[in-house]
Amino acid sequence: MEKIKNTEELKTAIQLLENEKLIKEILIKQQVITLCESLKPINILKDTLKDAHSDPELKTTVINNALGFVSGAAIRKIVMGKSHNHLRNLVGMVLERLVERNAEGIKTVADNILEKIINYRKNTENVL
Repeated sequence: MEKIKNTEELKTAIQLLENEKLIKEILIKQQVITLCESLKPINILKDTLKDAHSDPELKTTVINNALGFVSGAAIRKIVMGKSHNHLRNLVGMVLERLVERNAEGIKTVADNILEKIINYRKNTENVL
């Protein structure tokens, strides 16, 4: 920046700095609005689904997690039912966690069982 020699140059420099400050404030406000929009739960979900749609590995992970969660909740409900027995509740919670964390293994076992059932039916149909 040049040396200011008179009041007119000072006023001009002040005006330029104020304009620069105003522009920066507007940009920061726009960035805050964009950030707030991106942090809304619905937008996070949309972005995640877009990523899942484009990335097959992420899609598999999301499906496995959902499968684990649903399977775990179902197992817990089956084991616990409406029981107030503390041991039964504990066993239900432990089984739920095991199923949630091992969704990939459970899916593999279920796929193998379904494949064997389908093959068995095909073989019995061929015999008849």
